[in-house]
Amino acid sequence: MAPSKIEPREKIKEKGIDFMRFPQAWAEIATQNNVLRIAIVGVSLSGALALLISLKFAFKDPLIIERGCYSKIIAKSVNQDPTKEDYEAFTREALSQRFDSDSNVGSDFIGIEELKNRDTEQEELKRRTIKQRVVLNSINKKEDNITVDSDRILSVGSLRSAFSFPLTLEIQKQARTAANPYGLVLIKASARNQEEGKKNDKK
Repeated sequence: MAPSKIEPREKIKEKGIDFMRFPQAWAEIATQNNVLRIAIVGVSLSGALALLISLKFAFKDPLIIERGCYSKIIAKSVNQDPTKEDYEAFTREALSQRFDSDSNVGSDFIGIEELKNRDTEQEELKRRTIKQRVVLNSINKKEDNITVDSDRILSVGSLRSAFSFPLTLEIQKQARTAANPYGLVLIKASARNQEEGKKNDKK
């Protein structure tokens, strides 16, 4: 068997192989690998940071925005008939607007005729330097009429006098609004005598 011949370096170069460039190529590959490693580490750190931020917000207590009372009532009772609680809350507010001298009066709770009656009554009380306030004790509802046991307090300066003041209220339903979340309007307020009041309360 004839021994293999070793080709001289010049012939190897002629065939396109340059062994002197191998170290340079390996150095370039190593540099590229280092760059890729750094990029992968950066992406991994960014992903881990984003995950931590997401977990922090996920376990954070929710933000609660508190709304006005009327909006809660509307959201709860839209397209529903007024409840017993609605009637009670409305009666307290309507009586205050109708009879109290220092109350803020609006046309959303009180009918036009009762507003006129209030103006006439308050003008007379003002002429006599008297202030009036009505305190609600109990409510008895029958259909659209409400009988009320209340006390009427009249004040002249520092002097105060309290009287039993039974009433019959005629209530009318209407659409609920932001200004009137109960959907009720006081159409008429009539005073009852003591005996009539006792009979109705027993019923």
